[in-house]
Amino acid sequence: MPKRRNDAIKKYKTKAKKERFKFQIYGGIDQNTGRQINIFRQGFRDYEEANAAFNQLQTEIDNGTYQKKREHVSQTFEEIYELWWKNYAPSVRETTANKTKSWFKLRILPAFGKYRINEISPAMVQDTINKWATEVVRYKTYINYFGRVMKYAIVLGARNDNPLDRVIIPKKGKQSLRHPESNWWQVPDFKKFLRYIDQQPITILAMFRTVALTGVRRGELLGLKWRDVDFANSTVKIERSVYYDETSHQFKLGQVKSKAGNRTIPLDPKTLNILKDWRYTQQMLQGRLRPIKLDQLIFPGDTRNHIMSTSHPGELLKKLCKAAKVPQITMHGFRHTFATWMYETNQNVTPKDMQKILGHETIDITLNTYTHSTEKGQQEVADFMKHKVDF
Repeated sequence: MPKRRNDAIKKYKTKAKKERFKFQIYGGIDQNTGRQINIFRQGFRDYEEANAAFNQLQTEIDNGTYQKKREHVSQTFEEIYELWWKNYAPSVRETTANKTKSWFKLRILPAFGKYRINEISPAMVQDTINKWATEVVRYKTYINYFGRVMKYAIVLGARNDNPLDRVIIPKKGKQSLRHPESNWWQVPDFKKFLRYIDQQPITILAMFRTVALTGVRRGELLGLKWRDVDFANSTVKIERSVYYDETSHQFKLGQVKSKAGNRTIPLDPKTLNILKDWRYTQQMLQGRLRPIKLDQLIFPGDTRNHIMSTSHPGELLKKLCKAAKVPQITMHGFRHTFATWMYETNQNVTPKDMQKILGHETIDITLNTYTHSTEKGQQEVADFMKHKVDF
């Protein structure tokens, strides 16, 4: 016995005289307006395709999922983002969450936030990411996080597709003004800088000697407390980092970049003595005769122990590089310089040792990013090839 045909499915012809199928189905009552919901679909190539869509839609209406989808469809990108954020934020470190929030606030939400989630088209996305590529070095990070929200919209039933699947991702973005290959010093310049800061006030000497001879990150440097320095064993412990909180618009102390970032770094005798002198000076500046508290920041922004702005060390460094007549580098350049200097001057230091001191999760980061080929090293390779290869 043949199956009974669905009377709701009708045949029609397009303007191009092509045969297509359509249907209308009752979707219940809109809970907000009290009006009847009539759902209309068309464009199906044959009866079977239309009937499958009808049955799928009827199932969603019967089990209540259609109404839920309909609620999300009317939401804006920003509203879907807020739902995604509630799941994302608890799953990452606080510093990572704040960085991610800043990316959304700076570019993603201004571009898409006000649009209804189902109105965002591939063409709109293509125009936006093309613009990002001309303005931002790390434009693919913005694309990645935009895509995460769109995928979440699909999970909620607010969309059936991800518009990123139908765009062309630009291969090249804005050229970085930072050049990692030159953001470090050869050993002569490194020593020249250290000799120069020896003549500077203790506030300058202590900060830049510490970062230069430990290779710590900028945020880790500013997050150091006196309890972290073990004067008896000549070490400093890295347990926290400074970050900018987008919600409160304040600098705060948070976790280090990764689990490997929690580490203990040895200090040379001179740096240790400079830190002792700085501790005493800091005590005098605060007008206290009693010992400094262990929770006192080593490099605070003022005498009231407020956190220093993360931009301030870099501003000082620019002036110091110019005065010392050495190439300009960033605060991050000290990590590159420290690692490369250690490799060149101490053959007993292994890549694994440097990975631990620098706080890298993998050794590949240490080898590929932080150990540069020095002029001396290149000459040694040339000499070896010239005089030692006799086969």
